[in-house]
Amino acid sequence: MNKDVCVYILTHNRPNDILRSLNSVRKQDFPNLKIVVSDNSDNDTTTELLKDLIRSDARINYIRRGKECSSANAHFNYILATNIHEYFMLFHDDDEMLPNMVSVLYEYLSTHDSFSAVGCNAYFNINGKNTKKKMFISKNIQIMEDSESVVKQYAMGNTAPFPSFMYRKSKIIGSKMDWLKGGKYCDCSFISTIANKGGVVYLPQCYMYYFISPSQDSQHHEFFQYLSLIKFLSTQVEDRSILLNMRIFNIYNYLRDLQLKTGNIPYRRKALFLFYKYSLFNFFPKYILRLLKLYTK
Repeated sequence: MNKDVCVYILTHNRPNDILRSLNSVRKQDFPNLKIVVSDNSDNDTTTELLKDLIRSDARINYIRRGKECSSANAHFNYILATNIHEYFMLFHDDDEMLPNMVSVLYEYLSTHDSFSAVGCNAYFNINGKNTKKKMFISKNIQIMEDSESVVKQYAMGNTAPFPSFMYRKSKIIGSKMDWLKGGKYCDCSFISTIANKGGVVYLPQCYMYYFISPSQDSQHHEFFQYLSLIKFLSTQVEDRSILLNMRIFNIYNYLRDLQLKTGNIPYRRKALFLFYKYSLFNFFPKYILRLLKLYTK
C-alpha cells in the first residue's frame, strides 16, 4: 500500500494564482494525498477565497502562518523542520501540476531507497499561457550522486525546477535553505547539499507547468547573490571549469539586466575578453549583438 505523500503549497499574497495551483494538486491521481496550504500572506484575501473549498475537501489542511514564516526562506525552513511525512513536496502557489505528477515521483522515489529526492522536467507557463517549451532538454534520467554532479547540471542550465522535487524526510533531516549560500539562488545550494545525503534524480518527462513572467523575481538577476552561491559551491566542487562558467554567466546576466533596465549595455573590455576566451560560441556573440542593440531579450 502506498504511504502518504504531503504536498505543501506555500503561498504569499497570490489569491489570483493559488486556486489554480491548489486545484491542480487536488486532481492528482495519487490515492493517499495530503495537502497543506501554508499561507504567510499579510492579508485575509486568500483565507476568504479558499474557505469553502477547504470545507469541501477533507484532504486540505489550511494553516495561517505567523512571524516564524515572515520571509520565503524562513517559510521553507519552517516546513522542513516541522514536516512529519516521509514523502513530501514544497510546491509554489503559482505553478500547476499535471494529474500524475505525485504518483510518478512517488513511484520512483519509493522504489529507489538510496535517493534523497527526485525532481522532474516542466513545461513553461509564460505570462499565463501554458506552452510546450521545456525547462531542460533530455531523454535520459539524470542521476546525481553528489554535489558536484548537481552543480554541473545547474551550470549547463539543465536543472529541474525547485517546486518539482519530492523529498524523503529520513534522508534530508536537518537540512535547510541558507540565504547566505546564494541568496534567492539558495535552492541550488540546498539541492546540491542534499545530493551528498543519498543522491538526487531528474526525470526528463514534464509533469508540471512552471510559471514565468517578466515581473517575477526569479526572472531578474542578482549579481552579488549569485556570487555568494558561487562562493559556496567552490567549497563543494573540484572541477574549476564549472565555476568559471558560472562566473561568466553571472557577468553576462548582470550586463543583460543593465540593458533591460536602461536600454543600453555598457562596453566592458574585460567582459569582452572573458566571453571571447571562454565562451566564444555562447555569451560572446550574444554580448556583441547586445552592444549593437540587435538582441535585447
